[in-house]
Order: sequence, then structure tokens, then C-alpha cells
Amino acid sequence: MIHDLQDTLRYWRVVHLLGFSTLRSRYARSRFGQAWISLSNAIFILVVGFIWAKIWRVPLGEYLPYVGLGYVIFLLLSHSLSESCAVLVLDARVYSNESRPFLLSVFALVYKNLIIFVHNVPLIFALVLWAGQGQGIGLAYPLFWILTLLFLVSAGYALALVCARFRDMTQIVALIMQTAFLLTPVVWQMDFVPADFRDLVIMANPFAAFIELLRRPLLGQGASALVLMSSLGWTLGAIALAWLAHSLFRREIIFWI
Repeated sequence: MIHDLQDTLRYWRVVHLLGFSTLRSRYARSRFGQAWISLSNAIFILVVGFIWAKIWRVPLGEYLPYVGLGYVIFLLLSHSLSESCAVLVLDARVYSNESRPFLLSVFALVYKNLIIFVHNVPLIFALVLWAGQGQGIGLAYPLFWILTLLFLVSAGYALALVCARFRDMTQIVALIMQTAFLLTPVVWQMDFVPADFRDLVIMANPFAAFIELLRRPLLGQGASALVLMSSLGWTLGAIALAWLAHSLFRREIIFWI
């Protein structure tokens, strides 16, 4: 797997072309192009923020940045993992005539979703200004992002290999993603959960761990030791699963896609 990783980094131009071409084809002949990403997310966040702030009886200035930042981070996580299930089948042409590492497709997918996330940076900046926070961003914050991307690549690679072998897994993952949105502190706050169960939410839900890891510094709060340990644990687990799936399925994948 280390050899495949080295080859993938050597093919960085292919990663860029795969990720960027997918994004360009998505918005071909569109007048506003990628601006629709930020616009649609902004409308959703405003609607959900105003409505649920009233329902939860939370000050809008506190709730809107919370739900907005959580939502855009959740989109990055969920799309990267759910789209990994079919990425090898969709990119089968890349491997049909030349032996290349299957990590290429996963890197390109995460790269594409990271570009989409970057389009939301103005929205994130506006939410941070609204909250009047951001003091929690320190020198360690880029490391949090590296840890998150490492988790996405590892978990995405494991899902890509397993789903190429067992196609029903794609539907199972889609169901998990739908359920994860309800079980993750995106539209509800951790303070709403009984104190005895808050640690369990962080430890048992990787989406909760990584959202808290990336969102709390933007809201002027430091990432807790529990959030850091949970994120690191999920990343190490994802690497182990990716390594296992690579060892079991790598040689047969070309025949399954």
C-alpha cells in the first residue's frame, strides 16, 4: 500500500485532472457555475438557522454560525465517503489500459470535494464574523485538517475497494449517511444531549468528532482532548481498514470494475 501511495503522489497531475474534470462537467454550460454551491448552501443555512433557532429558543447570533459551519463540514465528510463507493467503477477507464494505483480515484475524489468546500470559504468567513469569534484558530489548526483529510482518504479507499466487490454495500453506506446527519451535532447542539452521553456521541460518531475538531476553533473554542483522541482513533482505524482491504482485494479489483 505504501508503494501505491508513492505512485499516487507521483501521478499528482492525473489526480488534479480527474478531480477538476469531474467538477467542470458538473457545471458545464451553467452561467453561475460553482457559485451555485455557495448560494444553495447559504439559503439552506439561513432557512434552517432561522427556523430551528426559534424552535430550540437559541439566540440566532449563536446558533446560525454553529449550524452553518457544521453543515458545510458535514457535506465535505459525507460526500467524500458516500461517493467513494462508486468511484472505482466510474473511473474504470483510467485503469483499463495501464496499471495504476486505485488510490488515484480516491485522492481525486477528496480533492474535488475539497475544491467544493473552498467555494464555501466566503460563507464560512461571513459566519465566523457573525459569531465574532475565530480566536481559537492556532498553529495546530492546519494539523486538524491534515488529520481529517487522512481519515477521508483512508476510509474512502476502504469503502471503494469493498463496494467494488460487494455492490450492495453502496446502499448500506447511503443509509448510514442519511442516519448520520440526524445523529451528528449539525442542527442540534451538544449542550442538548445529557452530560452522561456527550462523550459517547464524540467517541462513537466519527462525523461528530471531526466536525467538532474543525468547527470549535472557528467559534473561538479549543478542541478538547476527547475530540482529538476520538479523531485520531478513527483515523488510525480507517488506515487499518484501508490496509486490510488493500491486502484482500487489490489484485481482483480490475476484474470487478
